[in-house]
Amino acid sequence: MKKLFTLLMCALLVFSLVGCGGSDANKDENGNTIVEELNIAFVPSKDADAILTAAEPLKQILKDQLLKRGYNVTQVNIEVGNNYEVVGEGLAAGSIDLGFIPAGNYVTAHDTYPEDVNLLLVSSRAAVSVDIESPSKGADWKDWNDVIVTDSTEVAGGYRSLVYVNIGTDKGADLYQKATEGTLKWEDIKTAVVASGSATSGASFKYPSAWLNNNFGAEAGKKLTLADVDQVIPDGNYAGNMELLLQGNCDITFGYADVRKDKASTDALNALKASGFYTEYETIFDLVKVIGVSDMIMNDTISYGSDEKLTDDFLKAIQESFLELIQTDEGKACVAPYSHTGYVLGTDDQYDGFRAVTALFTEE
Repeated sequence: MKKLFTLLMCALLVFSLVGCGGSDANKDENGNTIVEELNIAFVPSKDADAILTAAEPLKQILKDQLLKRGYNVTQVNIEVGNNYEVVGEGLAAGSIDLGFIPAGNYVTAHDTYPEDVNLLLVSSRAAVSVDIESPSKGADWKDWNDVIVTDSTEVAGGYRSLVYVNIGTDKGADLYQKATEGTLKWEDIKTAVVASGSATSGASFKYPSAWLNNNFGAEAGKKLTLADVDQVIPDGNYAGNMELLLQGNCDITFGYADVRKDKASTDALNALKASGFYTEYETIFDLVKVIGVSDMIMNDTISYGSDEKLTDDFLKAIQESFLELIQTDEGKACVAPYSHTGYVLGTDDQYDGFRAVTALFTEE
């Protein structure tokens, strides 16, 4: 019996040694972890052939980047989904490892499959000073009146929509004073003339509607959107709406953070000053003030799926690889159809603003 026990123990020891030796089976001769394939999918927001042609060099570029970080990827596959939703479903199912998907598709997929679809990186945009100085600081509308918005050489994963008034008019001055004093009411907004974008515009309709609802919905006793304002001039563009504001033809308008320094805005003010209006205001920042700020309007994502090979270490290597490759001309060219010029780290809670907007425009 003792001999049999000894033989069994030896067999188990041999088996365990084989098992331990087998753990190195996924390493190459240089100690890099071998990954058989990495599957990447793009949403069809542009022509599929154009996307695939541009992204073809990404296969080797990404393999080279990952090898530098200890991962030997045998094959990188790139495809364009038949529609936006199929990419999110593929991430959840594990058939797609990385998906280039917009904010809305990310939120839908993640909220439906929270364990299986998650955020890897956020595409970036040229930022403005307050975005970079402190993203959390930019959530307070007062901060946008403390600085002249200037370009930054850095990038951000999203931007905010600001609520603008012209303090050179009686109504604009009243709105600004009440906002400053904390006495601004729904009736003040409801009776103002508001210039907006189309109902599909994020920065000039949807996110301003969410700002309206967040700040005045409880007071009004109902869900609010810009459609509840008495006088709305709809479907305008940013430059045209800012000109209406400067001319006193509307009391409130909306736009991205640096619309005040755009050439169209400064040209419109200079023309008015040449005609004798607003001569007491040195710059447009002295005349056009902010009384509200939206949640961050987040950019497109690179999201990752549920396949077990996507370990924390491998995901970190993928993040670092994209952060590095996008800084090269070759890397930028690979994602040029999506106009991505950089990537930044992001967190899921940055997309809560999108969730609020979606809830606001969802029928109960």
